[in-house]
Amino acid sequence: MEDNNTTKETGTAKRTRRPSQSADQKLLAIQVAIENSMNSKEVVDKLTAIGYSVDNLKKGKELWREASAQVAEHKKKSAQQRALTEQLRQARKDAEADYMNCLRLARIRFRNNNEARHTLELAGHRKESLAGILTQMEDFYKNLLENQEFLTYFTSVQEYSPERIQAEYQAVLDVRAYNLKQEDAKGDVQRASAQKKNKLAKLKRWFADFKLNARYTFREDLQTL
Repeated sequence: MEDNNTTKETGTAKRTRRPSQSADQKLLAIQVAIENSMNSKEVVDKLTAIGYSVDNLKKGKELWREASAQVAEHKKKSAQQRALTEQLRQARKDAEADYMNCLRLARIRFRNNNEARHTLELAGHRKESLAGILTQMEDFYKNLLENQEFLTYFTSVQEYSPERIQAEYQAVLDVRAYNLKQEDAKGDVQRASAQKKNKLAKLKRWFADFKLNARYTFREDLQTL
């Protein structure tokens, strides 16, 4: 696989690939160009002379502000989504561990009770997908809690109480709630990403036009820029 930072051969010539700039780097470069231009009377006067007014520079600054705000918003939404993903991962890990311990004991306690084995879905493999295992866990705890005969017999051992079963069931419900929040956060990130791309694209178009005018105006003295 070819490294992005290595040279690329075109015929016999070699061309070094430039590393792509981050959104922050692009914004900083454009900000510097705008500020330097607006703060230089010489630049403003010469640009105005070819029909590129101060209003064009002000428009660029506003586009820069909007793009910067949207980049920051995207970072914020991404951080929130990552935090929720970690919360979901840990909550699932804990709830599933408790469920598997409870399930193992239930298989022993109800090994001779076909009704309980069927109602609590004790046989077979556990689902690997989040949706699948959530359904299995919810059904298990819900059916156990709603059947007083099953619950009384199962909690007659010292290790488990009805309160513990209820707490473990609530932990499973919390996993589902985290999953819903995380899915909402994914949507927020996608929307923020689309808006960021839109704002950056508008700023990029403006900057391309600005550079075209600036390079023409100072074609004999590019150091002024």
